[in-house]
Amino acid sequence: MTNLPPSDRRRPKVPALKRRTWWIGGIAVVLGALLCSLIVVQPWARTNAQPAAPTTANPTPTLASVPALDIATPPSDTFDWWNAEVTSSHVQFLGSDSLHDGTSSLAITSDLVAGSGETARLQQGIGAAVGSTYTIGLWAKSTDAGEGAIKISPSEFGGVPEVLPAGTYDWTYIEFDYTAVTPNVNLRVSADGPTAGTLIDSLSVTGPDGAVMPLMNSGFESSSYDLTVINPTLLFAEGDTNLQVETRRGATGTLNWSVTDSIGTVVDDGTTNFSDSRAIADLRDLPTGMYTAALSAEVGERTVDRSTALAVMNPEPIKATSATSPFAVFLHYLGGEPRLTNMVDTLAIAGIRNARVEMTWPAIEVEKGTYQYTDPIDSTLQRFRDNGISPLMVPVYGNSNYDGGLTPSTDEGLAAYARFSAAVAEHYKDVGGDFEVYNEYDHIFNSGLCGKTPECYMEMLSVTADAVKAANPDAVIAAPGNAGMGLKLDALQDFFDVGGLEYTDVVSAHPYVQPAAPEALVPEIDRLVQMIKDSNGGESKPIWFTEMGWSGVDGWVSEQQQADYLVRTMALSLGHGVSRVYWFEAASLSLDSASIEHNFGLFKAPSSFLPNTNEPRPAAIAQAVMAKQIDGQTFSIVDAAPEGVQSYVFTGGKADTRVMWSVGAAQSVDISTTESVTVTNQLGVATVLKPTAGIVTVELSESPVYVKGVVSAVAAG
Repeated sequence: MTNLPPSDRRRPKVPALKRRTWWIGGIAVVLGALLCSLIVVQPWARTNAQPAAPTTANPTPTLASVPALDIATPPSDTFDWWNAEVTSSHVQFLGSDSLHDGTSSLAITSDLVAGSGETARLQQGIGAAVGSTYTIGLWAKSTDAGEGAIKISPSEFGGVPEVLPAGTYDWTYIEFDYTAVTPNVNLRVSADGPTAGTLIDSLSVTGPDGAVMPLMNSGFESSSYDLTVINPTLLFAEGDTNLQVETRRGATGTLNWSVTDSIGTVVDDGTTNFSDSRAIADLRDLPTGMYTAALSAEVGERTVDRSTALAVMNPEPIKATSATSPFAVFLHYLGGEPRLTNMVDTLAIAGIRNARVEMTWPAIEVEKGTYQYTDPIDSTLQRFRDNGISPLMVPVYGNSNYDGGLTPSTDEGLAAYARFSAAVAEHYKDVGGDFEVYNEYDHIFNSGLCGKTPECYMEMLSVTADAVKAANPDAVIAAPGNAGMGLKLDALQDFFDVGGLEYTDVVSAHPYVQPAAPEALVPEIDRLVQMIKDSNGGESKPIWFTEMGWSGVDGWVSEQQQADYLVRTMALSLGHGVSRVYWFEAASLSLDSASIEHNFGLFKAPSSFLPNTNEPRPAAIAQAVMAKQIDGQTFSIVDAAPEGVQSYVFTGGKADTRVMWSVGAAQSVDISTTESVTVTNQLGVATVLKPTAGIVTVELSESPVYVKGVVSAVAAG
């Protein structure tokens, strides 16, 4: 691969920052078994300065570390909104320029043996009215397709799959009716036999009233065929930023880019050429901050426009070093092994030291009494170990070998759940020992016949805690992990009253308050701390928020507010007795930017442009910066401060760190100090401020900043 010369780009445009007042703002068996973990139902669901420049010269970026793909025989492309539910090494789903209309189509090649039982398929979920009849239409073209090779199936429940014609034929319109038997229909494109090449284009679903139903990317025009990012992470060390892309449209072409900063100012642009279907946007001169890179690739007689966010960390991204780090996240096993691997590595870069993962019972105990540890669960946990991340393992949910697959409630079922949990504890003893017994037993995830009461939960907790401790005496048991909204203190007290604390090392909860701000939690946390002491002979127990977060959706909570609330939640929680917070969740689950249920992620949902790379949202950058700022420090005090100002002090290391923000209106504060202080914003941009007459004035907003140095007082400015 040829290195790109420095002259193949332009110098960045980095505007000077004003030196006056500082305004700080702004997933085939395993998949089926994991289905419950993909459906997140929550109670809020709606019904309808001057940056430092790099000081070390860096070599010109090269793609040598990224394995080359054989363009002639590529793996399947990814298609936005279409899930590769089942894959096969014998089947390829590819973007194609042989099309009926639009800009591309879906090409399927397969050497599957007909009747072998092996399949591969793409699917997309659509809403439907039970009993209503829908018309599904598509254009198809084929070369040497076997009988029954390609099928269109409107659902796994009811309905007869439409089998596309065998043989060789030109573009042909195919239409069939389907009567919905469930409100959620999975439209599937399946390969079950051999075809030298079947093309599908312009899929449509028409309702009984003639209205066209929403089917996303129905022409398969948005795919990785066009352009993909192949960097493993988009969190870069300063001086090492380069955006590496790949296309299947051609071996040569031109890549143009324009980079804007967090306020929309163009700070870098340039042009380079594709070589062997790859190109690099050299962004090494970008200083610390968060950016949006807009790319325009001229390849294969087409212009492809894409964009992504990225972050530059100063001086370099570091992993959290403290074994007692409070920074944690919930992780779904989604996106395939490359994306999961990159996600775990990126979380480590962002300072995450703990990750909550579901240990899916039917995926591990397929045959009664036999435990098998397969991917993605096994590979993900091993990756945790490699990155110094400790898993919080949550054994879930039911298993068809016991109690009819419901949440266990019989003696046999509970004993089986306990044995399963103990087996997991033994198998992953070298990875970690944190366990949370079930997920939200008091919520819809509990289908057991006993019910959702604390007494029913105690029957599960008592036998499971004993079994896990016998397998791993160092295990830490967290419970009860109740669902939000808020801390549900009455339910927690009921749990304490039936003896729950006897089997609990850590009290866990999921105290969502969205869309409200996190300050609403403070009185409840204080009360919970006292409740534990009152119910535990005056002794305290650690508190973990094992799910907490805000969905970043316009009209609900903005992405910037999501970032602000993450930092404020961490400071408030640590300051009032919570020792660990698991942010829900690592990555969003849908490209639907308006879905509250599916946009909690620190990182965006996977797309065809970023199938294996995780695009950061502002909250991911805020997490990384906060972990770096207070890693290894402990909460000390809350400063006496003007009304509306929050100042949480963390001590340890060379200098104290204050996490400061204002609630509501922006306001200035005067910090009393005889020494210079360093003010760092949520993007990691740091500025050293010198006192004048013993005072440094800082403008605060709802976006927290970090003030590091010797401070004697905080007063109104």
